[in-house]
Amino acid sequence: MKTITVDGSLRELWKEVCRILNEEEQKSVQSLIAHGRFPVSESEGDFIALHLDEAREWQKPDSNRILFTHGHYMNRNKLQTGIEYIVTELRRKNDSNRALVSLVDMDDFVFVSGIGCAGWITSPFFHADILHTTHGRPIAFATGVKLAAPDRRVMIVSGDGDLLAIGGNHLIHAARRNIDMTVVCVNNYIYGMTGGQVAPTTPMGLKTMTSPYGNVENSFDLCGLAAGAGATFVARWTVFHALQITRTVKEAFHHRGFSFIEIVSQCPVQFGRKSGMGSAIRMFDYYKQNTVSVKKASGMSEEELADKIVVGEMVKIEKPVLDEELAQLRQRLRERRGDEEN
Repeated sequence: MKTITVDGSLRELWKEVCRILNEEEQKSVQSLIAHGRFPVSESEGDFIALHLDEAREWQKPDSNRILFTHGHYMNRNKLQTGIEYIVTELRRKNDSNRALVSLVDMDDFVFVSGIGCAGWITSPFFHADILHTTHGRPIAFATGVKLAAPDRRVMIVSGDGDLLAIGGNHLIHAARRNIDMTVVCVNNYIYGMTGGQVAPTTPMGLKTMTSPYGNVENSFDLCGLAAGAGATFVARWTVFHALQITRTVKEAFHHRGFSFIEIVSQCPVQFGRKSGMGSAIRMFDYYKQNTVSVKKASGMSEEELADKIVVGEMVKIEKPVLDEELAQLRQRLRERRGDEEN
């Protein structure tokens, strides 16, 4: 493996990568970065992530915003990393990532987010049409967008508190109606941005700001709730499963109907402290060690699954889609009115 040491600007590291990548591959990687999609790989417990502080900084020739992280730390002054390893991983994922980027033009999307940490994923960093809405209302706004402009692809990105507490009623009825939209729910098991209050997903017994003697409420199974309400595509992954998330989001975009994807994510500042799980890296390792696939879980007992996170695609069915049914209804009414006029 080729290893280099980078002193000063980390742009030199990117130049080394570009010497190996061909022009088409460079454009593919640039497109991934510009649209906020970060290639991530695991190697013997470490991970290498490529990301940008601000996508628009990419356009500046003197940009110094590209960072490669190796292991559990970043070092702007001196960084050793395996260039060939990075290039191999980028090429290995090129087909699936490029397919996602070229799936549709970003101008065809409308991204909707609510209030909370996850609401900042799309707003204001995505270069697309975005609605950053009031607390608990992203699905209500997204429903209006989809019914008014059914040709647009609508994606909601928000947290468990926003979507399942104050916004819970909107979620279950959007799933029941099978509206053609994709909901990505970032679940950190707590109200993170507002100070660590108990949420509908907080495990029983956990002490939070609003449950100082321990949470006495049962928590939601988000995927079970979405499936029970009528969602026709349901999946769960953790932030450890970056490649699987990419494939699942792509599949959800292709699916006609209401898609719900739960992403279990770290919140070291609030949940990590209160649960004793600690830092983001410790939580990341916990997800790695304590997730089981849907297939494997089907053969395990309740006791064996007690501390496990079941991941994978759980529901994929076809049912009538609301916006298609409305379009057909409008067409029938136009034809009836035409017959009456004649």
